[in-house]
Formats: sequence, structure tokens, C-alpha cells
Amino acid sequence: MKPQDLLKYRAICLYGEESGLSRELLDGVLAAAGLVKDDFDLEIRNGDDGAPGDWFASVTTSPFLADRRVLVIRQANRWDPGKSPIPDLKGLPAASLLIFVGDEEASSDASRQSKFAANGKAIAALVEKAGGKSVESKADPAAAKNRLKAAIAEDGRKITEGALESLMEMCGGRYSRAKEELDKLTLYAGSGVIREADVEAIVVPSRDFQIFKLVDAIVANRVPDALKQLKAIVTSAKKPEEEAFRTIFPMVSRNLRLLWQARLCV
Repeated sequence: MKPQDLLKYRAICLYGEESGLSRELLDGVLAAAGLVKDDFDLEIRNGDDGAPGDWFASVTTSPFLADRRVLVIRQANRWDPGKSPIPDLKGLPAASLLIFVGDEEASSDASRQSKFAANGKAIAALVEKAGGKSVESKADPAAAKNRLKAAIAEDGRKITEGALESLMEMCGGRYSRAKEELDKLTLYAGSGVIREADVEAIVVPSRDFQIFKLVDAIVANRVPDALKQLKAIVTSAKKPEEEAFRTIFPMVSRNLRLLWQARLCV
């Protein structure tokens, strides 16, 4: 959906697995509304900042120097509509625009991530029920690669095909993460071409990628590499023992089972 098309709604929810796409859409909506970051009629808060009633009171204030009073709620997934309800969004005046943005959270806690995802869907349903519009950005590795490739070309950067493949693989096929890592790669490579060695040296791999590398090292009997990957996974968690039982063991077991099934098929 085009950003300008969203301006006909009074409430918008931008959420999903690809938070980078949601942020890009938010920038487009604000630009289409003629607003900049420090605009008098634009307010930005977080989902755990203040009460929903205060948000409603703020966004329903009459605009001063613009056609609309815009309130953006970043990290919106931190808000649970079921526990802390907001006044009926159908009551938003025509000069109001309330935008919820479900930014990606850094927590490695699976239960927290599940809760954030559930909150995002609940907010989207609330907005849709009030006559607003929700836009979900879903993860699509194939589309993510093409989008990233287009962004690289548009910015005048250069990257080898192998480096692009490695970047997408290390970022779990997520456009949002790959786009963030790309800025670091550009600085590291300088004015030159981004190569696979640059990706391996700079990019912070996703948890899934680390598990895959661990399994590869185990199967190939590369004990030092396996221990290196295991150390990287465990030390990044606040409670290593919980991380082992919640993430490492299940994912390693699953990948080894898939490998064994593939071997049987062969």
C-alpha cells in the first residue's frame, strides 16, 4: 500500500516480522502528511510510555500549524490492549491521526517475543474494528533479497552476489536486519565493493544462523568450530542454562533430525 493512501484513515497499525518495512512505510506516511521529525503537530511516544487515555487526549488535540495532529506510538507491541484499553478509536476527529508501529524488540526471551507478537495482532484488530487500517509486513526471504538488492543499487553501493547471499543467510532472510548491517558493511568496505570476507568479518549473525553453523561443525567433526559457535550462542544469553533448554537443544535436535531424514532419502 502506498503511504499517501493511508492518510484517509484516522488510525493506522504498522506491524509484522519485517519491522524495517514498517519503519519505511511510517516515514512515507509522515512525508505524505507534510510532517518532519520536530514538527509542532507531531508527537512520538513508546508503547510503555504513559496511559492509552493520555495518548487519546493528545492525538485529539486540535492541530496548530498543520492539517492534522499526529501521534506515533513506537514499540507499540509493549502495550497490551486487553489489560490497558484505550477510548473508542471511532471517536477520533477528522484532524487526528494515530499511528501504531510494532518495532522489532531485541529480547531473546521466546515468551516475551510471543507476547509482543500477540499484542501486535490485537492492536491491528482494534484499529481495523474502528475503521482504521493495519498493514502487516511479513518475512519473505526471496522478496527480501530482491528488495535489498534494489536498495543497494539505488544508493550506489556495490556488493558481490556471494556477499549478498551470505548477508541474507546470516540475517535469517530478514530484510530489516540485513539493511541495518549494510550500513556497517559500507563503512567497513569504504568506497570499494562489499565482499563475502567483509560480511563474515562484520555482520552479527542471527541466532538461527549460529545454530545452523553449530550443527554443520558437529556433523563435520570440527570440534573447535562447534565449541566456538556454542560459546557465542551461550554467552549472548542472560541465563545460559535456560537458553540451552529453550533454544539450543530443540533447534540442534530438529536440524540433526532433518539431516538424518535427508540422508535416508538419499
